[in-house]
Amino acid sequence: MPNVFISSTSELREYRQAAIDTCNSLQLVPIAMEYFPAMGKNAVDGCKEELAKSDVYVGIVAHRYGYIPDGYEHSITELELDYAKELGLECLCFVVDPNYPWSEKGRDYENHDSLERLKNKIDKSFIRVEFTSVDSFTTNLNKALIRWLQNNQGGSYAFSHSAYIKRYLSQLQDEITLYLERFVLSLVALRAESAPNKVQPSNLGKSPVILPTFFEASLPIKNTEPKEKETPRHFDNFEAAFSYFDQRVLLLGEPGAGKTTTLMTFALKAVTSSLENSSNPIPLVARIADWPSKDGPSLVEWLGVQTKLDLQILSQLHRAGSLVILLDGLDELRAESQRSFLESLEEGLGENRVLITCRVSDYENFEERLFLNGCVKLLPLTNEQIKRYLVDYPSIWNILRQESEFLETVRNPLLLSTLTFALGNDKDINQELHRLQALSDLPGDLRNSILSTFVNRLHEHERRKSNKSLAKITTLYTLLGELAAKYEEEDNTFAMAVLQGWHRGKTVLETAQLLNLVIVEDEHMIRFAHSIFQKHFASSYWLETFSSSLEDVLSIGVEFNEDMLAAFTDARLSEFLIKGLESGDVDDLTRTIKFLTLIREYPAETSSGWSDLREVQTALNKLLVQVFTSKLDNADPDIRYYGVMGLWHTLGDEGSIDPLLSSLSDDDEEVRSLAAEVLGDLRIEQATPALIRATNDPSDQVRDSAKWALSVLTRKNKNLSP
Repeated sequence: MPNVFISSTSELREYRQAAIDTCNSLQLVPIAMEYFPAMGKNAVDGCKEELAKSDVYVGIVAHRYGYIPDGYEHSITELELDYAKELGLECLCFVVDPNYPWSEKGRDYENHDSLERLKNKIDKSFIRVEFTSVDSFTTNLNKALIRWLQNNQGGSYAFSHSAYIKRYLSQLQDEITLYLERFVLSLVALRAESAPNKVQPSNLGKSPVILPTFFEASLPIKNTEPKEKETPRHFDNFEAAFSYFDQRVLLLGEPGAGKTTTLMTFALKAVTSSLENSSNPIPLVARIADWPSKDGPSLVEWLGVQTKLDLQILSQLHRAGSLVILLDGLDELRAESQRSFLESLEEGLGENRVLITCRVSDYENFEERLFLNGCVKLLPLTNEQIKRYLVDYPSIWNILRQESEFLETVRNPLLLSTLTFALGNDKDINQELHRLQALSDLPGDLRNSILSTFVNRLHEHERRKSNKSLAKITTLYTLLGELAAKYEEEDNTFAMAVLQGWHRGKTVLETAQLLNLVIVEDEHMIRFAHSIFQKHFASSYWLETFSSSLEDVLSIGVEFNEDMLAAFTDARLSEFLIKGLESGDVDDLTRTIKFLTLIREYPAETSSGWSDLREVQTALNKLLVQVFTSKLDNADPDIRYYGVMGLWHTLGDEGSIDPLLSSLSDDDEEVRSLAAEVLGDLRIEQATPALIRATNDPSDQVRDSAKWALSVLTRKNKNLSP
C-alpha cells in the first residue's frame, strides 16, 4: 500500500490526526511524527529516511514556522518539503485561510518573515489548497489523495476506492439509523420488515411492526417498458413492488402514510446489502426540496453536493449503473423548479435504479409525468394492522373499533402512533378518548386534537426528565404556529434566524428540537420533522386567529359550523366583506383583510365539500389580488400599506409582481420597507434588480429590508458547486 508522509508543526495535532485517519480510511499508510521510531541520529536525517520510503508528501502549514534544528537556517518543516521535492514526490500542501480565527498561542511572530517566505514558496511551486476547520481540511485532503491515487496508482486505486465507498456507506448507515430512531421509529413503527440486527437500533426491539400493503396506482406515468394493462396488484412489502417495476418506482401516499419511512428503511437495507457485497448497488439519499429553483445542475453534480461524495468517483459509479437513487419529497419541489428537475432526472438517470416519493394530491396536479416504470401507493392501515399495532393496548383497540371517526382517523400510521403515545399510559383511556372527541367541532379537528394531546404529553414527559429549561407549551404553539402558517407549505424549510430573532425564539427552537418536532438541516435552516406537524401548528395558529375574528361576522347571522362552504358563500358575508373593502376607514379595512386572508388560508380538506370550497378560495384569491392592487393607489399611506400586506397573503405564482415593484418607489417608507420584505419572503427572484436598487434608498429601514430580502434570495438559490 502507498505510504503518505505527513508534515506539520507540532501544535497541529488535530489536523495531523485527521490526516492519519483519512489515510487509514483510504487504506494508505500514514507516516507521521507519531509513528517515527526512536532514532540514534538527528531529526533531519530521520525525516529524510522516512521520506525516502514515501510515495506522496502532505504538508500542513498554519501560523507557526516550526522547529529550526541546530546548524540549519530553515525549519524542519521546510526542510521536509524541500527534500520531498528533491526526491520527486508529489507534494500536496494545505495552507490555513489567513482569515480563519486562530488562537494567539498557535501563532509564531518571531519567525513571521520565514513563515511568509515558506508560504510564498508553496504558492509558486506546489499544489496548494486552503483549509479552515478540521472538517474542511479532511474533506480537501480526502479529495486530493483520491485524485493522486487515480493518477498514480493504477490498479491499487480500486482497492482504495472500495475503502472510500465503505466509509461513505458506514456514515450513511449511522445517519439513517439516527433519523429512524429520532423521527420515525420512536413514533411510527411502520416498516416493511425488520432490518438486520447489526444495524437495528437496540432500543427498538419491542416496537410493534406494521407491514404496509401497496397497490399499483392508476395515475399516469411515462413507462420505459410499458407492461400489459392489468388490475391493481397488491404487494406485501416494498421490495416486491420495487422489483416488480424493474427498480424504477414512484411511491405515492398521503401525509403521514409512511413515504419517508419506507424510503429510509429501504435505504438502510440497501446500505447493509452493499456493505455485505460490494457488487450490490450503492444507495444515495437526497431531498428533492434542495433542488435549486432554476438552471439546475446535472443530476450527478447535484447528487455529489447532497451526498458529499467525490464527483469523479460518483461519476464512475453512475456510468456503471451502480447506484440506487432515493429521492424524497417530489411534492416539496417548487413550481418553477419542476421542469429543470424532471429534465435533469430523465437525462441523467442512465442505467441506475431510482425511487421517488410524492404526495398523491400533489402528483395529480403535476403538469409533467415521471419517466419511470410504475408507481405504487401506500394504502391506509387495515383493521388487522391497527389491531396488531395495539396488541399491548387492547383497551384502545376496543374503543377504536366502536368509534368510526376515530378508526378512520388512525388509519394514518403517524396519527395511530401519536395517539398511542399520548394515551398509552392513561388510566382512563375511554374518558380521554371522549375528551378528544369533545375538542373536535369540525371534520378533521380530531386529527388536531390527537396531535395536540401528543405534543402536550411529549412536552410534559421531557419536562420531567430533562434538566433543560423548556419553552412553555403556549409559547411553543404561538411561535411554531406563526412560523408554520407564514411560509408556503410546499417549501417546508425555514431560516433558523427567523425563529431565533423572535422573543423566546431560541428557547422554542431548542424545545422543538428536543421534542423531535423539527429537523435542523444545517447551521442556517430548519424544517418540521413531518408535514403533518407543520399543518397541525399552522392550523392551530389559524383557528385561534380565526376565532378571534368571528365576532363581527357572527353579528350578521352567518353561522360557521361543519358546512364551511355554505358560510363562505353566504350572500350576507359577501355584502359584509365588500362593505369593509370599500371603507375608507383603516380599522375596517384591516379587519376585512385579516378575515379574507383567513378564509383563503382555511384548511379546506377539513371541511365537507372541500373540493368546492377550494374552488371558492381560488376564485376569492384572484378577486383579492385585484382589490389589494387597487388599494395601492389610495391617497392614505396606511391603506396602501395594507394593500401591500394583502398582496403578501394572496399573490400566487401566476400573479403579477409589478404592483409590489412599484411599491418600492412609494412615497411612504413603511410601504417601501414592507414591499421589500414581501418580495423577499415570497422568494421572487425577478425582483432582485429592484431590491438591489432599494439598498440605496434614503431610509435605513428600507435599506435593511432590501438587504434582508436579497439575503433570503441568495440563501435560497445559492449556486451548487461540486
